[in-house]
Amino acid sequence: MTLGRTSSGAIKIKTDSPKGLRAVDCACCGGGVGSCGCSPMSAAVNTAIASATQVTVNSISRPWNGSTASSGVQPFGILSWEISFSGGTLCFFGDNGNNTVALLPEPLTPQQCALLPFSSTDTITIQGEAYRSVNYFGEPLPVTISFS
Repeated sequence: MTLGRTSSGAIKIKTDSPKGLRAVDCACCGGGVGSCGCSPMSAAVNTAIASATQVTVNSISRPWNGSTASSGVQPFGILSWEISFSGGTLCFFGDNGNNTVALLPEPLTPQQCALLPFSSTDTITIQGEAYRSVNYFGEPLPVTISFS
């Protein structure tokens, strides 16, 4: 489970280790453009984001101000999420209490994330386009994002 970020941008996760919490900071998780959770968007998605006033993630809609939105805490099993957008790069993190999902940067070499504690990769559909995602600690978690 992702629990947030450290002051240096590393992702704090919960593990089964005796320490319980640890921060993961590898080549693709150091924060900023190209970090885990963030991916450059296509021209079509950038256009949709620029004109949108609302973002919908798995049927939960929130106002879109052009740069950030979140669903807030949801009941267990319902996806809580946060999105940010800057300079053509979209960042997404979601958590349903059992699993965490995030965008993966493209291109991504196997060496870049060899140390990530993820269980599977999948896709997030954004404005009808597929982007690669990582699912931490569980089964794939389907995510569909649309801007309107």
